[in-house]
Amino acid sequence: DIHYDDGRFGKIVQTVPSKGGSPTPINTFVGHRFFVTMHGVREGLVDATNDEQIFFTVGVDELNDKFVIPKEATTSTTRCKDRYPVCKKEAARGECTNNPGWMIVNCCQSCEEKEGFGHLIDSEVRCTRERLNATKAAFDVGSLDDLFTRWATEEA
Repeated sequence: DIHYDDGRFGKIVQTVPSKGGSPTPINTFVGHRFFVTMHGVREGLVDATNDEQIFFTVGVDELNDKFVIPKEATTSTTRCKDRYPVCKKEAARGECTNNPGWMIVNCCQSCEEKEGFGHLIDSEVRCTRERLNATKAAFDVGSLDDLFTRWATEEA
């Protein structure tokens, strides 16, 4: 998928067929910046040699150029990485503590730098009963069966 970099989360502008095909022109202006993701995944493709996200900025000379996705483009192997350009700003606004579930998964690197939360990218750490404030089971074993049996047999 091709996304316009709006400085926040990106706006999808086009889906590229997985087996290639004829390029479809995108109406744009000088200075617009785009990034590419695997279809259905919002994580930008990176250059495999340096793990940096691949962007294409339209310059004066590129208005009629074709953007070719590099053959070495891949998804990042770094677990704790920012998926969006807006991550540093969101972390600075306090979103790592205000909205930790989304921020840890999508802006891990910024949350690690701001709050030291990077280790929470591991769901085994992030989703423990204690961390989710669910130390006691909501229902005892068998109690749901009893509840539904009672509902099914009670007369209205």
